[in-house]
Amino acid sequence: MPFNQGSVRPSNSLSTYNYRMNIIVKRRVRHIRSGQTGFTLTELAVVLVIVALLAVFMMPTSTALLNNQKRELTRQKLKVIDTALTNYVALNKRLPCPADGSVASGSVGAGSEGGRTSGDCTNAQVSGVVPWVAIGISQADIEDGWYRRITYRAAFGLTRDSALDMSWCDPAGTKSVPSTTDTSGTAPPGGRCWATCVGSDLATCTAPSAYIAGKGFDIRDGTGLTMSAASSTGAEG
Repeated sequence: MPFNQGSVRPSNSLSTYNYRMNIIVKRRVRHIRSGQTGFTLTELAVVLVIVALLAVFMMPTSTALLNNQKRELTRQKLKVIDTALTNYVALNKRLPCPADGSVASGSVGAGSEGGRTSGDCTNAQVSGVVPWVAIGISQADIEDGWYRRITYRAAFGLTRDSALDMSWCDPAGTKSVPSTTDTSGTAPPGGRCWATCVGSDLATCTAPSAYIAGKGFDIRDGTGLTMSAASSTGAEG
Protein backbone atom coordinates (compact mmCIF):
# COMPACT_ATOMS: atom_id res chain seq x y z
CA MET A 1 0.00 0.00 0.00
CA PRO A 2 1.46 3.38 -0.95
CA PHE A 3 2.14 5.89 1.80
CA ASN A 4 2.25 9.66 1.85
CA GLN A 5 5.57 11.32 1.53
CA GLY A 6 7.19 11.82 4.85
CA SER A 7 5.40 8.89 6.47
CA VAL A 8 7.21 6.23 8.44
CA ARG A 9 6.59 2.52 7.81
CA PRO A 10 5.63 0.72 11.05
CA SER A 11 7.81 -2.10 12.33
CA ASN A 12 5.15 -4.81 12.92
CA SER A 13 1.84 -6.03 11.43
CA LEU A 14 -0.41 -4.51 14.15
CA SER A 15 1.23 -1.17 13.87
CA THR A 16 0.96 -1.44 10.11
CA TYR A 17 -2.80 -2.03 10.38
CA ASN A 18 -3.31 0.92 12.74
CA TYR A 19 -1.20 3.15 10.57
CA ARG A 20 -3.21 2.26 7.45
CA MET A 21 -6.54 2.85 9.21
CA ASN A 22 -5.31 6.24 10.40
CA ILE A 23 -4.42 7.21 6.86
CA ILE A 24 -7.85 6.08 5.57
CA VAL A 25 -9.73 8.06 8.25
CA LYS A 26 -7.74 11.19 7.52
CA ARG A 27 -8.44 10.88 3.80
CA ARG A 28 -12.21 10.45 4.46
CA VAL A 29 -12.27 13.48 6.76
CA ARG A 30 -10.57 15.57 4.08
CA HIS A 31 -13.09 14.28 1.54
CA ILE A 32 -16.08 15.13 3.78
CA ARG A 33 -14.74 18.59 4.51
CA SER A 34 -14.12 19.28 0.86
CA GLY A 35 -17.73 18.28 0.11
CA GLN A 36 -19.42 20.33 2.88
CA THR A 37 -22.26 22.57 1.72
CA GLY A 38 -23.13 26.07 3.09
CA PHE A 39 -24.15 29.61 2.12
CA THR A 40 -21.72 31.47 -0.03
CA LEU A 41 -21.29 35.24 0.29
CA THR A 42 -23.30 35.67 -2.88
CA GLU A 43 -26.19 33.62 -1.52
CA LEU A 44 -26.14 35.55 1.75
CA ALA A 45 -26.17 38.81 -0.16
CA VAL A 46 -29.19 37.69 -2.19
CA VAL A 47 -31.05 36.71 1.00
CA LEU A 48 -30.30 40.08 2.59
CA VAL A 49 -31.55 41.89 -0.50
CA ILE A 50 -34.80 39.92 -0.45
CA VAL A 51 -35.33 40.64 3.26
CA ALA A 52 -34.64 44.34 2.66
CA LEU A 53 -37.14 44.45 -0.21
CA LEU A 54 -39.80 42.75 1.91
CA ALA A 55 -39.19 45.26 4.69
CA VAL A 56 -39.52 48.16 2.24
CA PHE A 57 -42.83 46.84 0.90
CA MET A 58 -44.23 45.95 4.32
CA MET A 59 -43.22 49.15 6.11
CA PRO A 60 -45.84 51.45 4.51
CA THR A 61 -48.56 48.91 5.26
CA SER A 62 -47.56 48.49 8.90
CA THR A 63 -47.14 52.26 9.31
CA ALA A 64 -50.57 52.93 7.83
CA LEU A 65 -52.12 50.29 10.07
CA LEU A 66 -50.47 51.79 13.13
CA ASN A 67 -51.62 55.29 12.20
CA ASN A 68 -55.18 54.06 11.66
CA GLN A 69 -55.13 52.51 15.12
CA LYS A 70 -53.92 55.79 16.60
CA ARG A 71 -56.63 57.74 14.78
CA GLU A 72 -59.30 55.36 16.04
CA LEU A 73 -57.95 55.71 19.57
CA THR A 74 -58.07 59.49 19.20
CA ARG A 75 -61.69 59.33 18.04
CA GLN A 76 -62.54 57.29 21.13
CA LYS A 77 -60.81 59.87 23.33
CA LEU A 78 -62.79 62.68 21.68
CA LYS A 79 -66.02 60.84 22.50
CA VAL A 80 -64.98 60.64 26.14
CA ILE A 81 -64.21 64.37 26.16
CA ASP A 82 -67.50 65.14 24.40
CA THR A 83 -69.46 63.27 27.06
CA ALA A 84 -67.52 64.87 29.90
CA LEU A 85 -68.04 68.38 28.52
CA THR A 86 -71.75 67.68 28.02
CA ASN A 87 -72.05 66.62 31.64
CA TYR A 88 -70.13 69.70 32.74
CA VAL A 89 -72.43 72.01 30.79
CA ALA A 90 -75.51 70.25 32.15
CA LEU A 91 -74.32 70.90 35.70
CA ASN A 92 -72.68 74.31 35.34
CA LYS A 93 -74.64 75.85 32.43
CA ARG A 94 -71.41 77.03 30.81
CA LEU A 95 -68.21 75.81 29.19
CA PRO A 96 -65.01 75.49 31.24
CA CYS A 97 -61.99 77.58 30.39
CA PRO A 98 -59.02 75.69 28.94
CA ALA A 99 -56.26 74.33 31.14
CA ASP A 100 -52.75 75.64 30.60
CA GLY A 101 -51.05 73.05 28.41
CA SER A 102 -47.59 74.36 29.29
CA VAL A 103 -47.94 73.11 32.88
CA ALA A 104 -46.12 69.80 33.28
CA SER A 105 -47.97 66.69 34.37
CA GLY A 106 -48.00 66.31 38.13
CA SER A 107 -47.36 70.00 38.72
CA VAL A 108 -49.73 72.26 40.64
CA GLY A 109 -52.56 73.41 38.38
CA ALA A 110 -52.03 70.76 35.70
CA GLY A 111 -55.38 69.99 34.09
CA SER A 112 -57.26 72.58 36.13
CA GLU A 113 -59.56 75.14 34.54
CA GLY A 114 -57.90 78.45 33.77
CA GLY A 115 -58.91 81.60 35.61
CA ARG A 116 -61.96 83.70 34.71
CA THR A 117 -62.70 87.39 34.99
CA SER A 118 -66.35 88.37 34.75
CA GLY A 119 -66.88 84.86 33.40
CA ASP A 120 -64.40 85.20 30.55
CA CYS A 121 -61.17 83.23 30.43
CA THR A 122 -58.16 85.25 31.55
CA ASN A 123 -55.56 83.19 29.70
CA ALA A 124 -54.86 83.74 26.02
CA GLN A 125 -55.77 80.09 25.28
CA VAL A 126 -52.73 79.81 23.02
CA SER A 127 -51.57 76.72 24.88
CA GLY A 128 -55.04 75.68 26.03
CA VAL A 129 -55.82 71.99 26.46
CA VAL A 130 -58.85 70.09 27.71
CA PRO A 131 -59.17 70.79 31.47
CA TRP A 132 -59.37 67.15 32.50
CA VAL A 133 -59.53 67.86 36.23
CA ALA A 134 -62.44 70.30 35.84
CA ILE A 135 -64.54 67.91 33.73
CA GLY A 136 -63.75 64.84 35.81
CA ILE A 137 -61.62 62.64 33.54
CA SER A 138 -58.00 61.50 33.62
CA GLN A 139 -55.06 63.00 31.79
CA ALA A 140 -54.81 59.84 29.70
CA ASP A 141 -58.33 60.54 28.44
CA ILE A 142 -57.26 63.85 26.88
CA GLU A 143 -54.17 62.50 25.12
CA ASP A 144 -54.48 61.49 21.48
CA GLY A 145 -53.10 58.33 19.89
CA TRP A 146 -49.67 59.95 19.71
CA TYR A 147 -49.71 60.77 23.46
CA ARG A 148 -50.16 64.49 22.86
CA ARG A 149 -52.64 66.55 24.88
CA ILE A 150 -55.72 67.46 22.89
CA THR A 151 -56.07 71.21 22.46
CA TYR A 152 -59.22 73.01 23.55
CA ARG A 153 -60.59 76.53 23.07
CA ALA A 154 -63.74 78.11 24.49
CA ALA A 155 -65.55 80.73 22.42
CA PHE A 156 -65.89 84.18 23.94
CA GLY A 157 -68.89 84.47 26.24
CA LEU A 158 -69.64 80.75 26.52
CA THR A 159 -67.68 80.43 29.76
CA ARG A 160 -69.79 83.04 31.54
CA ASP A 161 -72.18 81.98 34.26
CA SER A 162 -75.40 80.51 32.80
CA ALA A 163 -74.15 81.18 29.26
CA LEU A 164 -75.47 77.78 28.18
CA ASP A 165 -78.54 77.67 30.39
CA MET A 166 -81.32 76.32 28.16
CA SER A 167 -83.70 75.47 30.95
CA TRP A 168 -86.43 77.58 29.37
CA CYS A 169 -85.84 76.48 25.78
CA ASP A 170 -88.36 74.30 23.94
CA PRO A 171 -87.51 72.45 20.70
CA ALA A 172 -90.90 73.44 19.24
CA GLY A 173 -90.59 77.08 20.27
CA THR A 174 -90.87 79.80 17.65
CA LYS A 175 -89.78 82.90 19.54
CA SER A 176 -86.48 84.43 18.53
CA VAL A 177 -83.53 84.58 20.87
CA PRO A 178 -83.24 87.95 22.58
CA SER A 179 -80.21 90.05 21.86
CA THR A 180 -77.36 90.00 24.35
CA THR A 181 -77.46 93.79 24.24
CA ASP A 182 -81.19 94.08 24.91
CA THR A 183 -81.81 96.95 27.34
CA SER A 184 -85.58 96.73 27.57
CA GLY A 185 -85.37 94.99 30.92
CA THR A 186 -87.75 92.24 29.81
CA ALA A 187 -85.29 90.02 27.97
CA PRO A 188 -83.36 87.33 29.90
CA PRO A 189 -79.70 88.18 30.53
CA GLY A 190 -77.07 87.01 28.10
CA GLY A 191 -79.52 86.33 25.29
CA ARG A 192 -80.81 83.15 26.95
CA CYS A 193 -84.18 81.55 26.28
CA TRP A 194 -87.27 83.31 27.55
CA ALA A 195 -88.35 82.30 31.06
CA THR A 196 -91.91 83.17 30.05
CA CYS A 197 -92.06 80.01 27.92
CA VAL A 198 -95.19 77.92 28.48
CA GLY A 199 -96.07 74.67 26.75
CA SER A 200 -99.55 75.92 25.84
CA ASP A 201 -98.12 78.83 23.85
CA LEU A 202 -94.98 77.84 21.95
CA ALA A 203 -94.78 81.33 20.50
CA THR A 204 -93.42 82.33 23.91
CA CYS A 205 -90.61 79.74 23.72
CA THR A 206 -87.23 79.72 22.03
CA ALA A 207 -85.93 76.57 20.33
CA PRO A 208 -82.50 75.27 21.44
CA SER A 209 -81.43 75.23 17.80
CA ALA A 210 -82.12 78.96 17.62
CA TYR A 211 -80.34 79.56 20.89
CA ILE A 212 -77.12 77.83 19.83
CA ALA A 213 -77.13 79.20 16.27
CA GLY A 214 -73.72 80.65 15.48
CA LYS A 215 -72.14 79.16 18.60
CA GLY A 216 -70.73 76.05 16.94
CA PHE A 217 -72.94 73.55 18.78
CA ASP A 218 -75.47 70.87 18.00
CA ILE A 219 -78.24 69.74 20.32
CA ARG A 220 -78.45 65.94 20.26
CA ASP A 221 -80.77 63.51 21.92
CA GLY A 222 -79.80 60.37 23.84
CA THR A 223 -79.23 58.41 20.62
CA GLY A 224 -76.79 60.97 19.24
CA LEU A 225 -79.18 62.39 16.65
CA THR A 226 -79.61 66.12 16.22
CA MET A 227 -82.87 67.16 17.83
CA SER A 228 -85.61 68.24 15.46
CA ALA A 229 -87.52 71.45 16.01
CA ALA A 230 -90.70 69.46 15.45
CA SER A 231 -90.33 67.63 18.76
CA SER A 232 -91.38 69.15 22.04
CA THR A 233 -90.23 68.77 25.61
CA GLY A 234 -93.45 70.23 26.96
CA ALA A 235 -91.55 72.87 28.92
CA GLU A 236 -93.68 75.11 31.01
CA GLY A 237 -93.01 78.28 32.91
